[in-house]
Amino acid sequence: MTKTMIPQPGENARNGQNVFEALINLNHQNENLNSQLRGLLVAIHPEIERQAGEAVDKQVNEKINPKIDEIKELATAAVENSRADTSHQHDVTNARRAKAAHLAKQWIRLHHGDVNYGGRDYFLQKHTQFMRAISRMITNKYNINVVNDVRQADYKKVMAWIPTLTIKDFAPWRVSDRLKTLEALNKWERRHNMPLTEPDD
Repeated sequence: MTKTMIPQPGENARNGQNVFEALINLNHQNENLNSQLRGLLVAIHPEIERQAGEAVDKQVNEKINPKIDEIKELATAAVENSRADTSHQHDVTNARRAKAAHLAKQWIRLHHGDVNYGGRDYFLQKHTQFMRAISRMITNKYNINVVNDVRQADYKKVMAWIPTLTIKDFAPWRVSDRLKTLEALNKWERRHNMPLTEPDD
């Protein structure tokens, strides 16, 4: 025969209190767990964003960087094939002028024995003649229409090449005395009672 346990007075109240306290403790534990979980998510969130951002940047860069490199190459080629800027054009002109003056004096000395022969007007005519001859050589060498069309990419080459020119680099007929140079020379020779130079055959 089974005996039935009859709760003593007050025992049900104590059991109910224990259950209530257990529920409160469990609720506190859940709150602590939730708080810890929220803190963990807050800490992880920026890292997740950073990694996601890096992944996106990598994909974008893989697509865009080749295009950027291609654009840079095209821009570089465009600059190099463009005309030299105004400052560089002046440099080329000054180099031509200096070389033409040197060659004109050298030519006068070789053909007349004295660099001052013919006077200033004759020298200026020979200087202009050599300036034009140098310009023609530049346009032929670098395949351009006029000397001011020197490309940016060729600027340094032109500046290094001009000083190397000698009289032997020019066809004799291109730098020999012509009408204007002979007029200036003969005018000076008449003033100094000297034999007139005849044109070359």
